[in-house]
Amino acid sequence: MDGHRQERPGAVPADFRRWAQNYLRARNERATSTRINAMYDAVSLVLGLTAAAHSSEAYERAWEAYCDGLGAISRERGLERHPHRYRGAANDN
Repeated sequence: MDGHRQERPGAVPADFRRWAQNYLRARNERATSTRINAMYDAVSLVLGLTAAAHSSEAYERAWEAYCDGLGAISRERGLERHPHRYRGAANDN
């Protein structure tokens, strides 16, 4: 061991988890593990590799690009937004 804590394969890196928690809380959204895991999957998809090696600015740009793309697809389908986009917040009570 080199003294650094190893992330288990497939785990959301701690720096991404911190960024996502701060991002969601700044927007008065709940920072649940499910939501953070979904954000990590989306950001990793946009970045084309694991998001662990990137900065907070890169995370934010990738998340915004993902949301913009999802919004564009939804509008093409005649929807105001993706049908599941806000479901979590409504059911959090």
